[in-house]
Amino acid sequence: MTKNLESAKAPAVEAAAESGRFDQISIALHWLTVLLIVAQFTTAWLREAIDHETSLAAAILTIHRSSGVLTWVVGLVRLVWRRNFAQLPPFPDSMPKLQQTIAKANEYGLYVLLFVQPITGAGRVLFRGHPFELFFWIAISFCCGIWTRPAQQRQPQRGEPFGRVRQGRRRSGEDR
Repeated sequence: MTKNLESAKAPAVEAAAESGRFDQISIALHWLTVLLIVAQFTTAWLREAIDHETSLAAAILTIHRSSGVLTWVVGLVRLVWRRNFAQLPPFPDSMPKLQQTIAKANEYGLYVLLFVQPITGAGRVLFRGHPFELFFWIAISFCCGIWTRPAQQRQPQRGEPFGRVRQGRRRSGEDR
């Protein structure tokens, strides 16, 4: 039965490439990435517009971090799909080789940003020794230990990585 499904999909993907269009899955992954990036910017701007000490700010920050992780995962899926399954339309014959090279470099640069930006955001939190929530129920700490109970119920432990260093620096006034 899977052979029938594969044989049914193959002509559709090839037809998309021949018509000068990307296949439907590539298009869907593209727009999902766009929506996630819009969510990233929206939550960042919303959080800056409100008081950071409110529960709404904490919820917005959780949404921001969760969409960042999803952006990373969708970017990885896009690369795997593109490398193994996608049928890409060819560049127009009239497009100079230099312009094709620049277009490819631009595309790869955007992929680098899709992967680096979420990693820098997660690293900013994790290397400070703070656990953070994802999807409102998973808390992740510096060592990437995952707690399956709701993150709101977890009490911070005094002996967590960097916990003593941060506390000591705060007492001496270096962390201000």
